[in-house]
Amino acid sequence: MLTDALLPILRKMIGFRPDQDSDGPQGMPDDLQKSLTGLTLDQCHELLTIATLKSTLSQSLGEKFWVYLARTRDDAIRSLLNTLDTRLTEWGLTAKLLGPVTHPLPMASGIVILKTPGRRLGLVFTPTQTDVVLNILRLKLFTLGILPAPITFLLEMEGYPEPVATITLERSNEWQDVELPPLRKGSVYYLTYAEDDLGTALAQNSLAGWPAIKKNCTSCKQKCLAHYLESKAIAFYANGNGEESTVTNYGLNVAMTADGDVTGRFIDNPKRLLSALKQQTAVTFLEKIAYSTRKNPETEDARQGALFALTDKDNANRVPVLLDRAVSAIVKALQAEASSGIDVNDFDDVTWDSI
Repeated sequence: MLTDALLPILRKMIGFRPDQDSDGPQGMPDDLQKSLTGLTLDQCHELLTIATLKSTLSQSLGEKFWVYLARTRDDAIRSLLNTLDTRLTEWGLTAKLLGPVTHPLPMASGIVILKTPGRRLGLVFTPTQTDVVLNILRLKLFTLGILPAPITFLLEMEGYPEPVATITLERSNEWQDVELPPLRKGSVYYLTYAEDDLGTALAQNSLAGWPAIKKNCTSCKQKCLAHYLESKAIAFYANGNGEESTVTNYGLNVAMTADGDVTGRFIDNPKRLLSALKQQTAVTFLEKIAYSTRKNPETEDARQGALFALTDKDNANRVPVLLDRAVSAIVKALQAEASSGIDVNDFDDVTWDSI
């Protein structure tokens, strides 16, 4: 689940309406008031006014009241995304499709690559399947000689001025675990290193073969990397020109997996989460009221109202039920839309290659 990417987006979907007439902390931060949808917390449930929250939550919060509201809002978002992640897994929409496999196919040693000053060398990746992500888990650079120092790899996306990630390779000729963002259809990615950083070492062509489309590939039950990815080697010269190649990999091999992942659709259209986010936000804040330890008449009325909204089995529209309906609707819609690229059936035995 794309929690890191979705959290800042979903924060702006539901705002807080200021309550100027009640006692307590004043000066609600502007970022809490913003709502891209026009929806505010008190519209999620009638009990969720700032006045009620001020009277029921701990008095010790003081001026940290607004921080507490922001943290609780984030907790609601994470809870929803965790629930969705579980449901999507149950429906096979986050299936493990392939891997880890080595790309491109490596050989132990190869012809050394003569240096050209100022070049960046590496691989270009073009994912081809909707609702499938490719994850680079490990990296190995074949060289003749030893690196003078750790070298930096850049992961760049075509059309973006800055790298999306950087990693440091400590040593050549050894596999190293890496953490990189997933690769998705719709973008072209470049994973490269500066050839000048090799010092006296020379990159070795460790290419044994590229993934290739085979006969009857579209009906194949045993998918390979060619089903999800197009890839070549790339060299960027000091003058800015790039040159692709299929006869070398410039010594670079990676270990990759392919996984079903429909959550990119939430990034494209976060409003499709709004109905569920509204109910999850209500659940999370109502629980704070229902289990408050603060005692006064107003608190008791609010507590009873919150408990009724959350737990009364005679209440067919209690909030957790509404939340479950909203989540189910989202998952069923995604299942209907999902790419056939993430179909998994009994004949798909995933092979976990040795690296």
